[in-house]
Amino acid sequence: MSTESAPAPQSGAAEDVKQGPRVAVSALTTNLREYGLIIALIVIMLFFQYTTSGTLFKPVNLSNLVQQNSFIIVMALGMLLVIVSGHIDLSVGSVA
Repeated sequence: MSTESAPAPQSGAAEDVKQGPRVAVSALTTNLREYGLIIALIVIMLFFQYTTSGTLFKPVNLSNLVQQNSFIIVMALGMLLVIVSGHIDLSVGSVA
């Protein structure tokens, strides 16, 4: 009589699940220079959302911000087009 032993469970899947958060933290720390400004922007937005009692993200406030900065947005988009096309010209900086 011979008894067959059950095959050993594969622990590769369990190790992948345990390393999931480690991989995410590792990716964030290696790309911190790229994501740093986005993280800082989110922190600043959350700070002002908290200090203004929730009026920062209201539609009226957002439309006011866009209307007040519309001429700067138009110039920035124009400069973006010039820079992306390869003809770098920063002379519009004295106009704003």
